[in-house]
Amino acid sequence: EEYYVTLNIIDYQFCLWSFEMTDTYGDGWNGGYLEVDADGVITTYACQDLDGQVNVSETQTVDVAVTADANYTITYVSGGGTGNGPGWESENNYVITSPSGMTWADGPIPTAGVVTSGTSTCN
Repeated sequence: EEYYVTLNIIDYQFCLWSFEMTDTYGDGWNGGYLEVDADGVITTYACQDLDGQVNVSETQTVDVAVTADANYTITYVSGGGTGNGPGWESENNYVITSPSGMTWADGPIPTAGVVTSGTSTCN
């Protein structure tokens, strides 16, 4: 029995952003996350507990692809609370680096809301 598959390859141009996310207690961001909206396509990123240990700071860096020429908004969404409240925001830190090398950093207790927005130009 033979199967035939047709593939359409589309030239997908994108810009890579870097999200460096740290949780100083090592148990993840407890509901907080960075949200990327690129032309209505929403993705979320959060520091996770990867090793199962607490009381050990954990940093994760991810490359985030944003379509070239897309209108984008990057937002920090709080897990709730401040300091040692329900969201443990005092443990959350991030550094966002754009394709051009511009950086945005916040934490502990990152400010909830839009971090940056614009049109993705890859430079």
